[in-house]
Amino acid sequence: MTYSMFNRNNYKKITANDRLADVILNEYQLLLVLNRFDIPLGFGDKSIKDVCAVNNVNTSAFLFILNLLSNPDSINEEEIKSLPIEPLLKYLKTSHEYFLDYRLPELRIKLIDAIATIDEKIAHLILRFFDDYMREVRVHMEYENDKVFSYIEKLVRHSDTGNYSIEKFEKHHNSIEDKLSELKNIMIKYYPATQNSHQTNSVLFDIFLCEEDLRYHTIIEDMVLIPRIYQLENELTHEQSH
Repeated sequence: MTYSMFNRNNYKKITANDRLADVILNEYQLLLVLNRFDIPLGFGDKSIKDVCAVNNVNTSAFLFILNLLSNPDSINEEEIKSLPIEPLLKYLKTSHEYFLDYRLPELRIKLIDAIATIDEKIAHLILRFFDDYMREVRVHMEYENDKVFSYIEKLVRHSDTGNYSIEKFEKHHNSIEDKLSELKNIMIKYYPATQNSHQTNSVLFDIFLCEEDLRYHTIIEDMVLIPRIYQLENELTHEQSH
């Protein structure tokens, strides 16, 4: 999602009374947020709060994500402190499904088509590089699903969480878009000239978009989820000590 394309000089924070259709038409990159909150299209001229009510979506969490992706500078610490955790987890889980089950497999298909006419050895190296990356992303996200998100769900329910903590996740959490940047650089600098430039440019554009989407996904985990869970841990520790 190339949020840097937005003109923030005249930025106006998105509110619950804004019409959702207007928001999406103004910033089409936010379309992906709908799917991650299970909001279908066809909402007419309804406001954001009305669309959320119809679809049983937490309005404050939905607005928070829209504003964060539209303009990260618009988010403050107080908003993070009051952010409901369960809708945030749902957003992140659904994002994982999108990347693992749809976005990356689709990108692989387009990549295969784009490299079909170049030297077989080069094509094999490019595809192997991408397949290694897909495996790395899967391991990364499945760990978060199985270990981190499971821990947070137990924490919210006040269940036994063992000896795990959000600090352990924070220490080992790394960005996962760097290899896509490498692939992008390789293709731009060293991709052999062919007549298939439309397919090559198309897959490159998709790599740019996916890289940016993953970068913002990491930002949400690092700058929103982790601080919010630290806060919850501290609150529970304080409760238990009194």
